Amino acid sequence: MQFSSLTPFPLFFDYMAYSEETYVRKEAGGIDSTVDLPSAEVIQKIAAADKEIDDATGKTEGWDGTEYDYPRVQEISKILAAASCRLRFEPEKAVAQREYGLMLLEQLITEGGEADIVVDKGDFLTFPKNPTARWFGGRYEQTGIPEVTVDPDSIYEQS
Repeated sequence: MQFSSLTPFPLFFDYMAYSEETYVRKEAGGIDSTVDLPSAEVIQKIAAADKEIDDATGKTEGWDGTEYDYPRVQEISKILAAASCRLRFEPEKAVAQREYGLMLLEQLITEGGEADIVVDKGDFLTFPKNPTARWFGGRYEQTGIPEVTVDPDSIYEQS
């Protein structure tokens, strides 16, 4: 069994984090390492975010740095870890940040073709995109306002 200096729990493979502590701290609003949040806790949150990404994408061995979507995985890891770090300081922003990270993760999964999401787009409801739609008429026909015509020569005459 191998122990990593990055995480407080044993690992069964060489662990390489997808994001770095300095970038996570910056994304979390610039949390100071010495005062507010110890480095070990930030690294643990990065490991948790990475595990969440691996579980969601089905990558049991983790993502390889040569894969096409690896930069997106790094960004998602940074956002999810930063949201976990920010939770105790700014809960509202942390929830929004986590939702954003999960949305990016969902996009990563669906663009890879592994998700079972079906988007059904209905027909257009209005004319002219839908020629069989009910026509409600123009502005003047609907409200009953009479159309007023003005002679351009008469608008300058004083009475």
